[in-house]
Amino acid sequence: MLEGLRDKVHEIELADGKTYKVIFTMNALCALEELLGTVETGDIPPGYRSTRAMLWAGLREYHPEITLEGAGDLIPLPRLAEVNVALSAAVMDAFTPPENLKKEQEGPEAESQTGP
Repeated sequence: MLEGLRDKVHEIELADGKTYKVIFTMNALCALEELLGTVETGDIPPGYRSTRAMLWAGLREYHPEITLEGAGDLIPLPRLAEVNVALSAAVMDAFTPPENLKKEQEGPEAESQTGP
């Protein structure tokens, strides 16, 4: 059952040129909720604080040493929209069952190849 969580890890390149792993586990969502208030099924309010909080919460599993302010330093402002899209996709994947996520990643060709 927990094997499906590996499929939900997203990689994102940030302002320092390094690639980081982002995943939204229950603990990450709780941390995000503590900072922003209620977070229901990925409905995160827009804003700079929300982007920074989302990045920090998503980084916690693989990069626990990064602080909230450190996460803000990693956000490249010229690519803010791109970072928001990547984080939103990672949050939505947290609510997607692993079997559905695998089908989405494989695309429609994989479905047509199954069967007799």
